[in-house]
Amino acid sequence: MLLITVLILLLNLSDFIQSTEAAQSNGGKGGHGGKGGHGGKGGKGGHGDDDDGGHRGHGDDDDGGHGGHGDDDDRGHGGHGGHGGNGGNGGSCTYTDCDDYNPCTEDSCDPYSGECQHYDYVCDDYDGCTDDSCDPYTGECVYLLTGTCDDYNLCTEDWCSSYSGDCKHDERDCDDYNPCTEDSCDPYSGECQHYEKVCDDYDPCTDDRCDSYTGNCQYIENDQCTPY
Repeated sequence: MLLITVLILLLNLSDFIQSTEAAQSNGGKGGHGGKGGHGGKGGKGGHGDDDDGGHRGHGDDDDGGHGGHGDDDDRGHGGHGGHGGNGGNGGSCTYTDCDDYNPCTEDSCDPYSGECQHYDYVCDDYDGCTDDSCDPYTGECVYLLTGTCDDYNLCTEDWCSSYSGDCKHDERDCDDYNPCTEDSCDPYSGECQHYEKVCDDYDPCTDDRCDSYTGNCQYIENDQCTPY
């Protein structure tokens, strides 16, 4: 009878030990940290002390809150998850360096997206006869003629139209405003030349001349001429 009683006590003691170990191993699990605001995540939960479960942790900007750990004596109650940290301000351009080290671009930050943007300098001089560009070393605009309009004709005035960008070739004006001269341009020298108009009718009985107002030839009979 005594032996049976001892066996029952040993079995009860074994059950008690197993239940105690199970209680110690199943400490309270901590709650998950709340999600942070825009940017940061929830903070870490507090750790359990020797008597009670973990205290509620406050969220920081990095991680979600972890639950408290159970202690060695009692079953620890799980700590509550930390509060989410406040997120950063989206789209902020504060202290943003957008310099791309290209002197021919205008660098700025888009206040809506927070992204850097780079716009090429506009060097248009609104002249159709120039090639416009930006000097990559100085950042200054450069305007160079698109080319030559020379038609290699010495008797033309060659130029470019700023409106259309087309070349023009105008004949050189050699008019001396004397109706009694023949005006022309020498194609070899490009110089103007003026030759008097010839009004000779090969009649010795007339005086031949050019009318300086009309440029017409006049043949006036002379009284001293004896016709053949």
